Amino acid sequence: MVYEEEQRFRQRWLWLLIGGTFTAVFGLLAWMAYQQLLLGHPMGHHPMSDRGLGLLIVGIGALDLGILVMLWTACLRVVVDAQAVRVRFRPFHRKERVFPLAEITLAEAITYRPIAEYGGWGIRRGRAGWAYNVSGNRGVRLTFHDAKRLLIGSARADELARAIHQVSAARRWE
Repeated sequence: MVYEEEQRFRQRWLWLLIGGTFTAVFGLLAWMAYQQLLLGHPMGHHPMSDRGLGLLIVGIGALDLGILVMLWTACLRVVVDAQAVRVRFRPFHRKERVFPLAEITLAEAITYRPIAEYGGWGIRRGRAGWAYNVSGNRGVRLTFHDAKRLLIGSARADELARAIHQVSAARRWE
């Protein structure tokens, strides 16, 4: 293995946004439960049954907790070895994606605009092809023999591009 990097969603702004959204949703649900279940004031013109409201709160709570756990445990792992660039974005990829070095014609460290070019972070598809990114605006754009492109976001984009070039050059001399 020549290069390895793991990245996670740990941006403060992201967790403040998620925390604020979940707090607002749970605050609304708690107020609804208080009004209907404790005070006996049904919510709305066609109120949900007490049991339905309870199930709604439990369901949304489970969904929110699942999203939080998924984002907290999500990890973009990039490995460069003698044969390929390997990418796995847990929990979204069950197996790593393998991009053989023999199929890569260009690997360039770039600065990009995540929202404008790819619609944000995560596993995205934009005008310039697919992207796997977690944060920031730096990455390595791979161009393949078939002219398809893949952007791999990286906190160490220059180092990742150098590793790909180093291994590719070594392969040419074999």
